[in-house]
Amino acid sequence: MSKDLESILASLISIPSVNPMGRAVNPELDFEARMTDFLERYFRELGVPFLRQPIAPGRDNIVAWLPAGKADSGAPIMLWEVHQDT
Repeated sequence: MSKDLESILASLISIPSVNPMGRAVNPELDFEARMTDFLERYFRELGVPFLRQPIAPGRDNIVAWLPAGKADSGAPIMLWEVHQDT
């Protein structure tokens, strides 16, 4: 899998992950499972620890931990929470 930022973004944009928001579900487009699969493969290839958290069918969360530097550096700890649906 590419580590080039532009290629990663193009791959992410091409993955259907629509939130049906009360409409009839279209299994070809809806829910985040394909996006979660992509992120899981990407984190695994990079050796980034992650946890896949089942929420509902086709709607898993993924949590990854990235190294931050020395704990005593005084640098702030950051948490990013993002949506996988488009």
